[in-house]
Amino acid sequence: MPSGYYASAGLGKGSADLICCVNGTFLALEVKVPGKKAEEHQKAWGQALTDRGGVYKVVSSVTEAVAVVRETQHAGRTSGVPTKSGQAD
Repeated sequence: MPSGYYASAGLGKGSADLICCVNGTFLALEVKVPGKKAEEHQKAWGQALTDRGGVYKVVSSVTEAVAVVRETQHAGRTSGVPTKSGQAD
């Protein structure tokens, strides 16, 4: 990269640390040390995701992260992609 050139990539400021898709649901996990909360720009990103049907959670351990993934698996949530009938799941 040339000197002085800045390139940005990724999902933007505030995006979660861990991103995955669980049974068609976009899942984003923000990882924090115990007792610490998400910052305002992270909360805003999470709200934008949940407004669009995704799941956003703040976790502070592997146990919490696994529980959120399992909860998402069992929630029966889908991506909202239209089916053959034209209705969103």
